[in-house]
Amino acid sequence: MEWQPIETAPKDETSVLLYGYWEGELNARDDCPEIWKAHFAYDKWWVEGGEYYSQYVISPTHWMPLPMPPNVSRETQEWD
Repeated sequence: MEWQPIETAPKDETSVLLYGYWEGELNARDDCPEIWKAHFAYDKWWVEGGEYYSQYVISPTHWMPLPMPPNVSRETQEWD
């Protein structure tokens, strides 16, 4: 998995990792880039788990598919 240009990201509400800069409604652009789990809907990138006022105010530059989850046994909740 490698970072891809944001122009190539899926726009079908698939959850992906985004890399870019925060642009909050209350604050100006942050100078420190961050990584978010997000999806694209209604012409915006929505941060999953974000606060309501800031769920969609980001300017991503790159994206990457989510990694596969770890292999965990449901019965024992132990790592295989």
